[in-house]
Amino acid sequence: MTSAENSGKIKDKENSNPEDEIFYFEEHKEKYEEYLKDVPDKHQKALRYAVDNCYTYEMNDDRVAYAYSASLDTLLYNPKYPRFKDYDFNTTYTHELSHYLDYHFFRSFEDSQFSKSISENSYSNQHIQKFIDEYKIDLKEHPELSDIISALKINKFKVLYGHPTTYWLRENVHNREKEIFVNIFNLEAQNNNSDIDFLQSCFPDVWKNYVQVRNNGLNKIIKERIDNVGNETRTNGISDK
Repeated sequence: MTSAENSGKIKDKENSNPEDEIFYFEEHKEKYEEYLKDVPDKHQKALRYAVDNCYTYEMNDDRVAYAYSASLDTLLYNPKYPRFKDYDFNTTYTHELSHYLDYHFFRSFEDSQFSKSISENSYSNQHIQKFIDEYKIDLKEHPELSDIISALKINKFKVLYGHPTTYWLRENVHNREKEIFVNIFNLEAQNNNSDIDFLQSCFPDVWKNYVQVRNNGLNKIIKERIDNVGNETRTNGISDK
């Protein structure tokens, strides 16, 4: 089970509505359609596929607000989780749908080159800090970047948003690959070009191998959609960005 705790973007408290006591998932899901209109086309197609095919279930688990369970192949959510309403639905939903897509199509955790770029990364704290200073980034305002750095450095670089070290070091689960991939995919869905530029400059090997995994997966999703909808026109695939 992959937790969204500390990896989904948190809404500003001033934008939260304390009177909104009941969480209706389907209503938020309908509004998500509007959000998808601004998502890049190739990511939009993938996320729409996930929306149509990923099961959702309201859980009663105090540990997490949202999670994608691969064993259940289901996106779980818990409105009773403390600060649940502080989570931005659109970015958090995208995060968990991306885990679904990763499990079924991208398989980032099985790509040896992507794993190598993460497990053998030689990026020192000084190197990372240099680019943070250069890009004038406050990691408190960049939860996806924060979680990516948490994964790459296994919490040896201090960040606000991340996962426990035990989560990163869990054997034979490949949580580092999964979270790094999903966070980058989410940044692309947000059209967050400044954070993507930072990643390309600070972690070029990670970015290069991410693009390869992403493109292979997107082509699989396009083929799946065409196979399922006979009147769709076959595309020429996805090229490197």
